Amino acid sequence: MNTSTSISRTQPAIARDSDDESGYFDNHLSAEIQTMITTYRPRHLSPVIWKAVRDFVVASVVDRAPTTPRTTRTLLNATAQYVAWAWETAGWPLDETIFDSHNIERFLRTEMLRKDNYYRNRVRVELNRYVVAYGGQPVPMPSFSRQAEHLRPYSAVELRTFRTAALGIPTPKGRRRSLTILALAAGAGLYGREIADARVGDILDDGTIIRVHVAGNSPRLVPVRAEWVKTLRDLASNQDPADRVIGTAGNEADRARTRGLAKYETARTPSPQRLRTTWLAALLNDGVPLNVAHQLSGIRHLESFARYIGAMAPVDPATVEERIVGKGTRR
Repeated sequence: MNTSTSISRTQPAIARDSDDESGYFDNHLSAEIQTMITTYRPRHLSPVIWKAVRDFVVASVVDRAPTTPRTTRTLLNATAQYVAWAWETAGWPLDETIFDSHNIERFLRTEMLRKDNYYRNRVRVELNRYVVAYGGQPVPMPSFSRQAEHLRPYSAVELRTFRTAALGIPTPKGRRRSLTILALAAGAGLYGREIADARVGDILDDGTIIRVHVAGNSPRLVPVRAEWVKTLRDLASNQDPADRVIGTAGNEADRARTRGLAKYETARTPSPQRLRTTWLAALLNDGVPLNVAHQLSGIRHLESFARYIGAMAPVDPATVEERIVGKGTRR
C-alpha cells in the first residue's frame, strides 16, 4: 500500500501551509468554490483513507479549475471516490499516473455499477478531464461488449502474468494479499467479499485436495483447482486459523477492498469477476455437471448462471457424438 502523498503534476500553484487551507489556491477560483473544496468531506470513505488521499484530491480538483458549484461537486465526488479506490485497492501512487484510462474504465464498470447511466457518464466526463490533461486517451463510452467483459475468461498466459506480477511485489503483505486474491478467485471462484471475509481456518487441506469453506449468503465447500493448491497451502502454513487470509483485518479498507492487484508488470489489473469467470469456464470445459458447477459457484439463480455458458470453449458436436448417442443398445 502506498503511504505517501506524492503530488507531482497536480501540485497546487501555491504550496499549502499545513495550517492554512488558502494555500491550495491562487485566487483563480471563486470564494464559493474555494469554500466547497476546502470543506468537502466524502460520505462513503473512511476517515483514515480520506486523510491519506485528501491533499492529492484537493490539489487535483483545484488544477481542473471548476467554474460552477455543480461541476465542483461532481468533480470532488468523482475524484475522491476514484483516487481512494485506485490507491487503496490497486496500489497506484498519488501522482498523475493514477489517472489511467484502463483503470478508470474498470472503476466505472465495477464501483459505479449501481449508479444510473446519467450519473456514471458525468463521472466519466470529469475523470476524463484528468486523462486528457496528462496526455492520455479518454475513456470511451461503454458498449455492450465492454459491459459484458466480466464474462470473458482470462487466458493461461494472462494468469501466468498476474501470478508473476504478484510474486514480484516487494512487500510480504502485498505479495500475500495479491496471491490470495488470485488463488481464491481463479482457483475456487470466490467473490471479492468472500475473499475479504475468508479465514485461514476456512482452508481445509487433507494432504491431497484443498477445499475452501465459504460462509455468508451462499455457504458451500469448494475444491481448489490443482494449479492453485500449492499457492494456498503455502499461504495457509504456520498461520493462525482465526486470521483473515488477506491479512489482519479490522477496518473497512482491509475487509472490503479486494478488487485489484498492484500494478508492477501489467498495465491493467485483474478483475476478480473475470477471475471467477475463468474458474467457472474451466469447470464447465472439464465436464463438471452443470448442477454441480452451479452449486459451487454460489450463484443463486439459474438465469444468472446461464450467462457463463457463453464463456465455455467452442466444441464441435462431431467430437462428442458418442456421448450424445449414449451407451444404450443400438438396433
